[in-house]
Amino acid sequence: MADPEREQSPLVPPGSSSEPGLNSGAPSPDTELQAGGQEEVEEALEEGGADGALMNPKPPLLHLRRDVAGRGHRRIGGQNLRANNHIMSPPAAPSPSSSSSSSSSSFSGRRPLLLSSEERREMATQQRALKEERRAALDPRHRYLISRLEDAGTLGGAEVEDALISDDKFSLVEDFFAANGSKKLMFFYQDDLSSVEVTNSATDQRKLFLTTGCSERLLGKCLFFLRTTDKAITTANVQQEVNFGMLACGDSSLLSSVETLLTYIMLPALRSQQTWGSVQDGTSCPDVQSFLSSVDQFICNLSSARVNIERQFQLQQVDLPEAIHQLSCPADYTAAANNSELVEHLEGVVSMWTNQIKQVLTESKQIRKEADDVGPSAELEHWKRRMVTFNSLMEEVKRPEVKRTLGVLQVTKSRTLRTWRELDGDITVVANEAKDNVKFLYTLDKFFGPLGKCTPTRLLEHIPRLMSSIRMIHTISQYYNTSERMTSLLLKVTNQMITTCRSFLSQGVARIWDLSRPVLLQRISDCCKLNAEYQRSFQTVRDKLRENPESRQFDFSENYIFGKFDAFCRRLEKIADMASSLESLAALQHMKVEGIEKIYVRYQSIVSTTTSKTYDVLDHRKLEFDSDYADFQLQVHSLFQSLQSLLDFWCHQPLTKGQASDTVGLITETNAFTATAAWRILHWSSPPLLVSGGL
Repeated sequence: MADPEREQSPLVPPGSSSEPGLNSGAPSPDTELQAGGQEEVEEALEEGGADGALMNPKPPLLHLRRDVAGRGHRRIGGQNLRANNHIMSPPAAPSPSSSSSSSSSSFSGRRPLLLSSEERREMATQQRALKEERRAALDPRHRYLISRLEDAGTLGGAEVEDALISDDKFSLVEDFFAANGSKKLMFFYQDDLSSVEVTNSATDQRKLFLTTGCSERLLGKCLFFLRTTDKAITTANVQQEVNFGMLACGDSSLLSSVETLLTYIMLPALRSQQTWGSVQDGTSCPDVQSFLSSVDQFICNLSSARVNIERQFQLQQVDLPEAIHQLSCPADYTAAANNSELVEHLEGVVSMWTNQIKQVLTESKQIRKEADDVGPSAELEHWKRRMVTFNSLMEEVKRPEVKRTLGVLQVTKSRTLRTWRELDGDITVVANEAKDNVKFLYTLDKFFGPLGKCTPTRLLEHIPRLMSSIRMIHTISQYYNTSERMTSLLLKVTNQMITTCRSFLSQGVARIWDLSRPVLLQRISDCCKLNAEYQRSFQTVRDKLRENPESRQFDFSENYIFGKFDAFCRRLEKIADMASSLESLAALQHMKVEGIEKIYVRYQSIVSTTTSKTYDVLDHRKLEFDSDYADFQLQVHSLFQSLQSLLDFWCHQPLTKGQASDTVGLITETNAFTATAAWRILHWSSPPLLVSGGL
């Protein structure tokens, strides 16, 4: 794991200088500050006008002339002009006012040249005139931007306005307002790094400035305005057409800020959108639903990436002796190995690292605690996290200080290295395992989307290809082909199908009882067909593999894999029976026979009791449904007996012509549902219930 020989790359000590005049307080007579030519000043004016020359000066170039001792000259950039005034000795000393203003000078390596006081006053006058011109041009559109920036907690309104009109990228604002202009306008509010380099100030100043986002790094807040229209932004439409947002990256990562923005602002706003342009169906359109699902999946991937980055493994930081950092050749390692006190200290450090790695390996072998309804995407995320953990662990043990520490202990033939070598082998195995499993599970990633958002009918076409990909993983993969892992994967696929079916059954309604009977029965039928096709496709692959006994077989527990789906479909069949019974008995409200009112009131009570259950009837794990279903059967059977008794009574009574007509109508209307209800009651009863009387 470690090479006892020191890496050949030389150590580069921190930048320092032993030349007199650089670090001492005494001025050097051979130091000369040279200013740039007039063309550099003109170039600065052309690039940024008076603002650019005054607010963005180029770093001064400091030259040391060769002295009589033959020392070469050194170029130092980015120095603070005021901090280095004590080492400057130009031929003609400038006035105090000119020497204190570094922003009005431009430096190069030719002839000393400083702007005269008159020129500097002229440039300052031009700058003030430009600012006042911009200030006078501000209108309600600019005021809207300023108010939003002020609300974001950056600066006060006056300070925001001054920063805006002083910015050399002020033209970006006008481009944002123009017809067919830029769709975004960005501000950064953060430490002014360029100012820190020039002034070498001990206290960083936060600054608000316009940016394109291409040249500056985001280290603080990003405040942005977005427009979705190609029309010009006017004072009348600025509040309707321009949206404001913010990303804060000062105390947290950029990924976390983007995730928060999308999760709590963008996605809820999209889901509440009522109109989608030319799309007629709005949010019910399949394309819109697909888009929203894609955004949701992107947020999940973003969250996963953030968590994986945060969970990277790191060896505990320790303060190693300075001698370890100075190792550069085998002789240095030998000398360090002869220092018993140093060796003892390094053995303690390696033992601490060893225990840390052991803990990670032990945790990776523990049984995972997962919800019993997780889908296959959770399996991929699990192995991605393991891959990140062990890849980062391997990077940690390759750090130079770790290699040097192990190199010294290898020279001394320390016993602690035996355990370290064993762990090194274990790390390699689990890292390769995680990488290989992620590679194969990614072949299923293209099915995770359809599994989660397709209807059961559309999902049928993906089942054969999904099963072929699972077969490929079982046949080719080096680590994932165990019966335990393949069974777990197939079970997660089953879980996802059940979740998709539950969402499909409840689509568009708060409760499944709110669906019309034909729609509910059709949806239940589609879900049961999906279960049948899923099992049929599995059995097809299993039977094909049995034709070649030498290949790996699909010897998995079908009851364990499909048992949940079968239980779910049995629950759906009971729900379908309840829906059909209630729909058939609904005809009672149209009967006009004396005595039917009491029976209809009992029917309404059954409907109210059935539909008022607070638990999710689609959750096949809710066992209270079975007792409620048994009560429902008894109530419907009792209602049927009462209805049968009423019919028998009227059939044996002498009737007038009108009563006879109503009774015939009653028999005709009830004939259809009585036979169906009786069959269902007899079919689902255990033991079967006996129906007295005749139809």
